[in-house]
Amino acid sequence: MSIANEKHPELTCPKCKTTNLLIREKVVKCPNESCNWLQFRNICGVHLGLSEIDDLVKKWETNLIKGMKSKAGKKGQCRFIIGELFKPIYAYF
Repeated sequence: MSIANEKHPELTCPKCKTTNLLIREKVVKCPNESCNWLQFRNICGVHLGLSEIDDLVKKWETNLIKGMKSKAGKKGQCRFIIGELFKPIYAYF
């Protein structure tokens, strides 16, 4: 399904908490130039869907995502967590 055909949730930026995020095919970002929060959607061979983005922004973490592949080629599942500096942390299991 194309991103243009998907219904996008209205998500407030987890960093500045004042602006709705822009959801694009490859990134989710805050349009506020003083904030510039950014999350790539294609990570370790998996495309983050709207439900994962929703969980990440609202709960600051996702459920386990299967099918991840590390740079070293290790396969596994991963949970994405927003860290203290509002940067994503990838926790492999």
